[in-house]
Amino acid sequence: MRPKSKGKGIMVSAFLTPNGVLQVPTAVPDSELLKNLMWPMLDGKPVREAMQYLEYGKDNYWTGDKMADQATQIAAKILPYAFPGCQALFAFDNASNHSCFARNALVASWMNLNPGGKQLLMRETFAHCLNRPQSMVVPRTDVGKMHI
Repeated sequence: MRPKSKGKGIMVSAFLTPNGVLQVPTAVPDSELLKNLMWPMLDGKPVREAMQYLEYGKDNYWTGDKMADQATQIAAKILPYAFPGCQALFAFDNASNHSCFARNALVASWMNLNPGGKQLLMRETFAHCLNRPQSMVVPRTDVGKMHI
């Protein structure tokens, strides 16, 4: 086996089902897919399967954003044709490029334990026991009033 080089490589990302790669059934013609003006296209043809190839290297890598786009822009559009009337559950492996979060996500390791420091703007959550919204960011005006 040759050692891995610093050159280019190929990355394949696919959505798998019990029947193989998620794809539009062959009985559905391209003309049906093209009725949807937002249907994904590749080389002038409608995309029929939820598999993508990426030649990576030199600032071109598979990222969490690319994975999310593949899920929402390709796989989610193919699902109604492949499994009519069904609801999908996506399960992703634990590869490091899949650990993407919204900028305002509630991620415990991003939270400050005390006032000060680099505080990210996280979205509000809801304190069900108090029946009210709860801010996850300490406003600068409240720093002196905090009880830790």
